[in-house]
Amino acid sequence: MTASSYAFPTPHSRPRSDVFTPSARASDLPPLPRLPAALPRSGVSADARLALRQLLG
Repeated sequence: MTASSYAFPTPHSRPRSDVFTPSARASDLPPLPRLPAALPRSGVSADARLALRQLLG
């Protein structure tokens, strides 16, 4: 196998078994971390939030 065959595999070629490793199944992965609880919008008045909501639709 030449050096160029590593960089440019032939179309429809099978992955090399010594390089390719199958990806993990979803059941093998640990659970993803949950997002933190939303924090209140401090520093912005209720009137300002209402005005922005009306402006944005």
